[in-house]
Amino acid sequence: MKLIVMIISAIIAFFSWIISPFVPERTEFVVDGKYVGFSSPNQLMDNFLLLTDAEDMDGIYAIFSPKAKKEAENLQEKIPELIEFFNDNVTSWETDGGYGESSSIGGISVFRDQHQYLLHTDDTIFSCDIDLTKIDTGDSDNEGFYSILIYPDEMYQYCSGFGAITVAFIFSIQQRKCIRTIL
Repeated sequence: MKLIVMIISAIIAFFSWIISPFVPERTEFVVDGKYVGFSSPNQLMDNFLLLTDAEDMDGIYAIFSPKAKKEAENLQEKIPELIEFFNDNVTSWETDGGYGESSSIGGISVFRDQHQYLLHTDDTIFSCDIDLTKIDTGDSDNEGFYSILIYPDEMYQYCSGFGAITVAFIFSIQQRKCIRTIL
């Protein structure tokens, strides 16, 4: 039985490898008005940076869940600040962990992720936590980004976890402390 499973797995892997050059790479977070996201943290950040590089404020706004858009004050007005931070300060990035959780109760499935990144600048290293819901069959208003939390990595113990409380936080570079600023 194990041999059959191994052979089937090898065949699937081989055909996936053969057709992969012919499958176009998707860069959109939202397809036909629905958040679709990405399966890996690297794909998520790579494609998020495409939006910041293009200064695509509408594209960034679109990746936030309807719930986040309702709860955030002045979300659209804060997106230029986010774009400026990434374009003017971030020189490189790397993944720094994260977690996913899923539940299925009474036919309602929910898949949530928190992706963690290190953002390198000329002066310091920032942590960036992105909380999102990939799927919520009970309430599609939850699907999409919920928060982006950015803070100096050395302040992890003080700032981490705020994303679950409100829509977004941005670190105040001038005050060198973690403050709650709705994105």
